[in-house]
Amino acid sequence: MSRRRVALLAAVGALVAAPAAHAHFAFVPGEVPARSFARLQLQVPNEEPNESTVRVAVEIPESVLFVRVPPTPGWQVEVEREPLDEPLLVGDRRVEERITVVQWSGGEITGSNSQSFRLRIAVPRAAGQTLAFRATQTYSDDQVVQWIGEPGSENPAPLLTVGQVDPSAESVQIRQAPAEEPPPPPSTTTDEETETEEEAPEEAETTAAPSPDEDDDGVSAPLLVALALGVAALFAAGIWLMARRRSG
Repeated sequence: MSRRRVALLAAVGALVAAPAAHAHFAFVPGEVPARSFARLQLQVPNEEPNESTVRVAVEIPESVLFVRVPPTPGWQVEVEREPLDEPLLVGDRRVEERITVVQWSGGEITGSNSQSFRLRIAVPRAAGQTLAFRATQTYSDDQVVQWIGEPGSENPAPLLTVGQVDPSAESVQIRQAPAEEPPPPPSTTTDEETETEEEAPEEAETTAAPSPDEDDDGVSAPLLVALALGVAALFAAGIWLMARRRSG
């Protein structure tokens, strides 16, 4: 094999090996439509052959107001939040704070392997901007690598480009939330008064006041008079019959 061919093969091999040796944090896809609800994968390479990646943290740009973090098998997720200046409605959900940092830990990226971490974000409305997601990578020997540099630097921050609006892309509506109605004023009645008010209807339903024409046994006065007159009439009739028999 000629020296020229050997040199050419060596150059090609170096070009192929270079990206693997100098892999960076990167989003897939690297461009998403404006106003969409994008599904992202953050590709994280392990660049220390004798150490493992044990923690990854990503800062969410201020213009990204809503984030969801699907689970990654083998990794635990922690998030940091901050209150929004004004509450928002994301779809029909009221949101009063946003996620500022997402951190994955508990797993391990070994050797020359890489790991994909999933994010879902509400992409800002303005197309043409580039979002930088500053990140840190912690190794098993406690070494921390900061991926916060400019493009072309040794450790550039992962970037996401906001493209033109795509009507066919999944979207999420974000708008300012209406002011919440104030709670009703607290009641000024005491517990004792409240119990009395609640018990009064029950007494009215279960206990009826006696009629003015009834005695304690529930018998009306006209009925007693009628009974008395009937007894008197029977007694008078009996006396009349006895007197007639004697005269006969």
